[in-house]
Amino acid sequence: MDHIDHKSSRDRTPVLRKLISVMSTLVALCVFSACAVGQGSAVEISGNDSVKIGVIPAIAFAPVYIAIEQGYFEDENINVETQEMQNAAAIAPAVINGQLQFGTAATSPIVAAQVEGLPLVAVAGMSENSETSNDGAIVVDENSTIDSPRDLEGATVAINGVATLPHVALQEAISKDGGDPTKTDFVVMGFPEMPGALAEGRVDAAALTEPFTSAALGNGGKILTRAYFDAFMDNAPISMLFTATPFVENNPEVVNGVQRAIDRAVEDALHDPELVAEVMTKHGGIDPDAFDTMVLPPYQAQIHAEGLTQISEVMVQYGYISEPLDGHGMVLP
Repeated sequence: MDHIDHKSSRDRTPVLRKLISVMSTLVALCVFSACAVGQGSAVEISGNDSVKIGVIPAIAFAPVYIAIEQGYFEDENINVETQEMQNAAAIAPAVINGQLQFGTAATSPIVAAQVEGLPLVAVAGMSENSETSNDGAIVVDENSTIDSPRDLEGATVAINGVATLPHVALQEAISKDGGDPTKTDFVVMGFPEMPGALAEGRVDAAALTEPFTSAALGNGGKILTRAYFDAFMDNAPISMLFTATPFVENNPEVVNGVQRAIDRAVEDALHDPELVAEVMTKHGGIDPDAFDTMVLPPYQAQIHAEGLTQISEVMVQYGYISEPLDGHGMVLP
């Protein structure tokens, strides 16, 4: 696991740093060649052309798979192909250059992309912030003497990357509770490693998402707090589907059709947990038994622009972007 040097506390996670580096390169190349950023995405989809969606195989993005399995894209006469990818650092550039037409991501990378001047727009929400969500939960050992976020000063806390949404939210949660997050020893590791590290005492706390939150709770952990709810306003968007604005301009009917299909799928995900389990077992490789104790994310297709604005303001506060954004400008009208 990688410890974070607080002398460079504003260093970005490799994922976000790679994303911003790629975006900056794209912008620079287009400046020198007098082209418009994102014009590679300005393809026109017609007939039997496939619409390609880059998907991170996580529970938050189950609606993409539900829309496929339930035939919602077919109802819109849209042929969809999915490409499994690991993070927004790979998905966003592929959407910009037209290799993909849509992508899935957590909120923070799309905010960073917009600040860098990339023409990405949120098409539909996937999940939102909620007091009951186990995404962004901070878990400690059930016998821990850590009782509140400010007690994480001096503690070792596992995060999945610097400037990721769990890290940004936890820094804000500690600050709002009267603590100093620069005194917390954040260490970077993958979500699958965190429950074991917590149980073995290698970390004092872990910032988790499902299904790993439930795994940690079943292994002697307890929830200290839900950092997303501490840091961000209720209903703030946590994950979303996005595309490039040149693609929207050339394919408004396709974009609207994808949006309608995802809206229907999000509604299914919200009310049919067995369907979520079915598609994520098939497409995400999650053990079906894990769903017995899992708390599914609060799925929501509507994107609350005010929540996007507030998340960007928190990201500015901790130095991950240079200026806040108006969330309304990030969302497809």
